[in-house]
Amino acid sequence: MDIRFIILILFGLITCGGCGFKFGFADLQVAKSGKSLVVATTDYQTGALALLNLETRISNLNFSPIHSDALVRVYPGISDLFVINRLGGDNLQRISRSSGRTLKQIALGQWSNPQDMAVEGDYGYVSCLGKNALLKINLNNGNLIKNIDLSQFADSDGLPEANQMAWVNNNLWIQVQRLNQKAGFVPAGNSLVAILDTHFDIVTNSLELKATNPVSSFKPTDDGHLLIAEAGRVGSPSELDGGIELIDADNVKSLGFITTEKQLGGDLIDFECVSDLKCVAIVSKPQTELVVFDRSSGEVLKVLVKSTGVHLREVLMDKSEGLLYLADANPIQPSIRVFSVDDFEERTELKWKLKLPPFQMKLLEY
Repeated sequence: MDIRFIILILFGLITCGGCGFKFGFADLQVAKSGKSLVVATTDYQTGALALLNLETRISNLNFSPIHSDALVRVYPGISDLFVINRLGGDNLQRISRSSGRTLKQIALGQWSNPQDMAVEGDYGYVSCLGKNALLKINLNNGNLIKNIDLSQFADSDGLPEANQMAWVNNNLWIQVQRLNQKAGFVPAGNSLVAILDTHFDIVTNSLELKATNPVSSFKPTDDGHLLIAEAGRVGSPSELDGGIELIDADNVKSLGFITTEKQLGGDLIDFECVSDLKCVAIVSKPQTELVVFDRSSGEVLKVLVKSTGVHLREVLMDKSEGLLYLADANPIQPSIRVFSVDDFEERTELKWKLKLPPFQMKLLEY
């Protein structure tokens, strides 16, 4: 259970009434450029996609209405955007990236609470906190193809809590959080990664993680390994029982932590490694901070940003431009802040001001 999701539970969720099809409205055409940033924004009552053109500096802060608890996804070879409308929305929303129109909504079942989708051809694999199976759906017509059983990984609440996924060595790697929802989403034994052979849609292997509650995406390293952040038991006071784990993907083997929450000083929310020497992480104390840490020792080198609340949500690196994007959900001035990867200086001239607080980001290539 990531801290961002806990925040949404605390504030309550209201289903987005504007997430359906839009008829009779003129298209808002987007100027084509090399790169844009699409941002899921929310004030916990309403949500919207913001589209930020990184080359023309033109923003559309109401590009498309979405649920108040939502994540945006982009996929190579697919021109449309996908939004995963989570708890209370319980659907997938397919959106035209040129106009912002909702093209299709795929209902996934009440309380399914979808978390991620991996795409293979015309099919989408959807992980859900509220189901003990991975859903395989036809993206063209929205039909459910099959439920892929994950119940072997369930904890005492009967659910495995499948979360983020990634394609690794032609298999689908699925984070299994194993959280006891009946006890407030506390970890129930170590979390793991389930490995799915999508030719036969069966789990062929699994890897137990060093800690509990994976909260970040799988992040590849330059040498072919994977990194993943595990937040452990979150809250106040924190147990500081998580860390950032290095995984040998070829041998399906953990190589241990590159840093721990005790070294970082707070519950992990997100991270990015900007080089072989340095990484950044968002931690919650519970006030959030963005820190730079040494990749070899795991020790904090510098605090870049201190927030006054649980405002820092996500970091995203644009390696080709040498820039780091920070989602700052301070309700007084919600924004996307930009830092140089080389010296970690803030590029205030590249800062984006938003209407709603940012929750999650993706880079778009045209």
